[in-house]
Amino acid sequence: VDFSDQHNCCISYLRKSDQQFLFCVHNFSANWLPNYVIHLPNVIRIVEVFNTDKEEYGGSGKGNPSIEIINNLQKKPIGVQFQLSPLATMIFEVQFVS
Repeated sequence: VDFSDQHNCCISYLRKSDQQFLFCVHNFSANWLPNYVIHLPNVIRIVEVFNTDKEEYGGSGKGNPSIEIINNLQKKPIGVQFQLSPLATMIFEVQFVS
């Protein structure tokens, strides 16, 4: 999805199977960004399923209980906004418009 965020030391990509899409995000910096936005067109549902920043893994516990889907003026989904945990890998299950 985005391999060009050099400023925040972050990469993201999609993995897919016959049953689901997984949106993977890796933050290689120690910065916590509470309002991180990624362009992800046509997403209609997103849920965090794994975060290495959980306290049980020795992290700070900054998870994503609610993730905002961003819509354009025509009400079409164009991206997502979430908390980018420091020094973490986050995996989200996503669904797209059919």
